[in-house]
Amino acid sequence: MGNSNSMVSSQSIGDFQAEVGRAESDFNLIGAYIFGGFLIFIAMVMIIYALIEAFYSMLIIAGLFVVAGIAVIFISRFNNKLVHSNKSYAQFCGTMDEIELARDVMGGGGDRGFMNINPFF
Repeated sequence: MGNSNSMVSSQSIGDFQAEVGRAESDFNLIGAYIFGGFLIFIAMVMIIYALIEAFYSMLIIAGLFVVAGIAVIFISRFNNKLVHSNKSYAQFCGTMDEIELARDVMGGGGDRGFMNINPFF
């Protein structure tokens, strides 16, 4: 057989999966800040428009946008802290990210379209 030093141990695979999970979580946090900021920006535009045009029912919708934007950021921050503090969860997230990447590369994933009813095609 081969040299035992050349073999990859399950410990090193687990460490790699954990690092992938942590990196993915950091990228997701950046995306959450961008998306949350976009929602809050849209809400501010809606609020200004509602106050100028006296369309006060739009204020409720704008408020929901603000709440959604803040919730996206807080949930992503909570997930990021959990990934960085729990190695098993980081390994799970890293594995799921790699499975999703492999599925996308092989053409099995992605958006099937809004009106596609048949799940097999």
